[in-house]
Amino acid sequence: MRTDNFELASDTTHPRPMEFLMSVQPPGFRIEGSLMRFSVDKHETQLIGFCADLAHKFFSRVPSFVWRDLQITPPAFRRMPSD
Repeated sequence: MRTDNFELASDTTHPRPMEFLMSVQPPGFRIEGSLMRFSVDKHETQLIGFCADLAHKFFSRVPSFVWRDLQITPPAFRRMPSD
């Protein structure tokens, strides 16, 4: 992760999202402002669905204090089953 905000980097590399990413081993991605970009070489519906689910599962694991500190209302994530 690259950011000028060390606190944000530290907070978003919280164990919950990081453990999830290590277990799934997703394609590379980066977050730029309000965009999440995946490094994929094809645009198939199954892969697009996988990336959308991955983004949802990742952001649903970001601790609530991160959203609060950023002064952002957290998205209304649907309840995630325990993985």
